Amino acid sequence: MPETKTNIPTLCGHPLTNGNTWDLGELNVSAEEIIAFAHVVDPLPFHIDPEAARKSQFGTLVASGPMMYSEFHKRAFIPLFGASILAGAGISDWHFIQPHYPDTSYFGTLTALDVQVRPDKGIAKVHWHFVFRDAKGELAQELKVRILHQLDPA
Repeated sequence: MPETKTNIPTLCGHPLTNGNTWDLGELNVSAEEIIAFAHVVDPLPFHIDPEAARKSQFGTLVASGPMMYSEFHKRAFIPLFGASILAGAGISDWHFIQPHYPDTSYFGTLTALDVQVRPDKGIAKVHWHFVFRDAKGELAQELKVRILHQLDPA
């Protein structure tokens, strides 16, 4: 019996359909990493000065809001799909639910919310949903990102 060929597009070998979810693993950054990131992106006292952070409403050093996404993007998303990225098309619905503390584990997932495939051009526009949770499973941060990708050759 002949094998049935599916028309499910792939990115970097991963099937790409609405609702597919990937585990992005664990992120745990040190106080030194938080300070270094904040010096470049968001040099507020409670991100870069441990003493000022102790006196803040947080009571301790906390990461800049974009750090969690930035690090998951760099450490997990790029290894999965980086070779297929053509261009970013926007970020929306970015919610900072709870602070990101040093030496604390956070866990990420990625879901393809909406996949718009243009097989004639070999591209797909994907609306991704990133979700980051703490060790108790409570939501820490989420955002949606639209990215234009080059599909794997058929």
